[in-house]
Amino acid sequence: MKKVFVFILLSLCFSSAYAEFYNVKKFGATGNKADYATKAVQDAIDAAAKAGGGTVYFPAGEYLCAQINLRDNITLYIDSGAKLWASNKEEDYFEKFYCEDTAGDGIPMMIYGNGVKNVTITGGGIIEGQPEYYTRPSTGNDFRRDDYDAAIEAGVEMIASRWRNRISTIYMYNCIDVRINNITIQNSSAWPCHLRFCERIYLDNIYVFSKLEVAANSDGFDIDGCKDIVISNCIMEVGDDGICFKSTKWHDGYRNCENGLVTNCVIQSSSTAFKIGSESYGDIRNIKFTNCIAKNTNRAITIFCRDGALVENITYSNLDVECRRYGVAWWGSAELVRIMVLKRREASKIGTIRNITLRDIRARVQGSSWIKGFEGMQNIENVLIQNVDIVIEPEHTPDKRAREGITIANAQNIFVDNLKVTWRGEQQQKWSHTLILDNVDDVELKRFRVDHQPKGFEEVYQVKKVTNLTIEK
Repeated sequence: MKKVFVFILLSLCFSSAYAEFYNVKKFGATGNKADYATKAVQDAIDAAAKAGGGTVYFPAGEYLCAQINLRDNITLYIDSGAKLWASNKEEDYFEKFYCEDTAGDGIPMMIYGNGVKNVTITGGGIIEGQPEYYTRPSTGNDFRRDDYDAAIEAGVEMIASRWRNRISTIYMYNCIDVRINNITIQNSSAWPCHLRFCERIYLDNIYVFSKLEVAANSDGFDIDGCKDIVISNCIMEVGDDGICFKSTKWHDGYRNCENGLVTNCVIQSSSTAFKIGSESYGDIRNIKFTNCIAKNTNRAITIFCRDGALVENITYSNLDVECRRYGVAWWGSAELVRIMVLKRREASKIGTIRNITLRDIRARVQGSSWIKGFEGMQNIENVLIQNVDIVIEPEHTPDKRAREGITIANAQNIFVDNLKVTWRGEQQQKWSHTLILDNVDDVELKRFRVDHQPKGFEEVYQVKKVTNLTIEK
């Protein structure tokens, strides 16, 4: 009798667990890429949602999808050997997301969550885009005028590649408890994973890939007006920024972006590996990047405040960095850091950056690092640079940009402790100073060391309009 009871109990448990699985093939998906699976997948999601939630299961196979809408308490389980293909035909999609400056014309999305709770994407499988490319002349803009002038001076061909169709792989809007883990996202033709106005985000063990020097706007993760974010154990090789915290604006307004941790990640980027901004309509605060590697990247660290908000309490610690120059169409000059307050437009407000920590960083670079507030102001405040070792090597591209090692300008309350700058190779035509201070108040330099300064170099320091400067050891 006991054996019968145990058998019945196990059978009930098995049946209950099985009932929570919704195999997309049972809803009409064939597993053949030639056949659209959009309706079958949506039917499986809706059936799971009607039952209160469950796991929508993709067995090994290939599934061509356009927009699919997530519901509360849904897990998409893309098993090993399964691949979701995003349709590259815009007419297959019926909604778009919008934001100023980067998506004003709207971008369709394949996996879409709007106002949903407790959703997961996992399983070990692949989500794949179908990008198409074209090239066009790269004319430059005032924001990066110096870069383009250097390219013109060197006779570099001004060509940029772009996506023909822009389809975002994952877009989550106003969602709570979003988990994406153990998945591959590759060859997206727009931002692969854009999370906007979401709370409690967990991104773990994700591989993101797009071609490093083809097209643009295929960042790894864009965390937009969200709060409470943990990103860990991810590897990405992407044709634009790696991990980017920002605050965009549209007709629904904007929100602050706050409380984010990035740890144990390895990033290759043709723009910036670890980025804040440049969209900064809402405040961005309490973000930490730690225990990460940036390799083969165009710029390691960027904070751009262009839209008038406050960026504060940002920490970069225990990083290993290797930067190299990419073509003129990409943002970055193979430098360790670029932190700047700018105005996107003439009417834009002027923001503030404060409480920035750069600690325990080892970097091999080719470009000049800048920490610059808005011209004539001192609106970068409270910067700590501690235990940072920078090796600067000659640029391998013909359009030389590097001049100084580090410039700190239009700032106040700067503390530098144990900064080492090493110059490698022969003196380059534009190399000038190791450290430039300009319009800075309250600067303390402690244990600042310069090694292998090239012959013919100008002074180690250039100091202009600096008050309360202390130099020790």
